[in-house]
Amino acid sequence: MLIQPWITWIIRCCSLVGLLTLTACVTVQDFRNMTADERAVKVCDQRSDIKALQTDVLSLEQSMASSSQALRRGYHVFTDCEEYEVQAGTRTECKTLDYGVECEERILWETRSRCSDTPVPVDAALERSNLNVWQEELAATRAILDSEYQDCFDLVLELTPEEAYQRYRN
Repeated sequence: MLIQPWITWIIRCCSLVGLLTLTACVTVQDFRNMTADERAVKVCDQRSDIKALQTDVLSLEQSMASSSQALRRGYHVFTDCEEYEVQAGTRTECKTLDYGVECEERILWETRSRCSDTPVPVDAALERSNLNVWQEELAATRAILDSEYQDCFDLVLELTPEEAYQRYRN
């Protein structure tokens, strides 16, 4: 069975929504109130193997975008940052003791970053080769993701709300 276009849209557009709702408390009653499609999306978005594949897709897309940008510019930009502390003020802390009050002044420190960019020329042949490899990996990873998601979706559609909730919780 081919993956439905709306399911592909759900995979790509709802992954953020899925991540945001992971921390929300979801009950069996919530699953009873959902449509079968909503339950399937909820369960499938929760699966660690699907989330890992989505992360792989995003990583490959980012690598390709970075490489394409470097090819257009003619160089990569490598950023090197170092953290350092600066004095942010002082605070006086006083304690009441048997013989009086004792105060101590403490220095408050703040961490800042100092970064420098280093342009490095691009090896155009290597970048094009990387782009071809990543494009193939991306197509394969998307195909696996779509297949895994569709299999999960089809399976969960057949489950009762209670069964779907159990899969969601596991």
